[in-house]
Amino acid sequence: MEVTVIDSGDLPPGAIISFHTGTTRRHAQIETGKAIGVTGIGTEPVRVDLMTQIGSYSFDVTPGQDVYEVPIAAAPNLGVHEEVKLKFQIRETSEDRIG
Repeated sequence: MEVTVIDSGDLPPGAIISFHTGTTRRHAQIETGKAIGVTGIGTEPVRVDLMTQIGSYSFDVTPGQDVYEVPIAAAPNLGVHEEVKLKFQIRETSEDRIG
């Protein structure tokens, strides 16, 4: 199956649409008139999420370091009025060690 956005209203440029049905997830930038392939539609309920970017930050992964704190600048136009600090851990999985 495929889904085509006919009208995106006043969504901000670069907004992402996400379809979830059963075990299938498909994410794409919203483009009016462009088809998005989504398998499994019709067999399970469909959930639609709309997302927009709050900010971004690029960093290098450092060998031996697994916890990172990433600052994301304020975005007042999106309702984020202060810098956000995202803290996360990156670690190998058993699949990484095998492959």
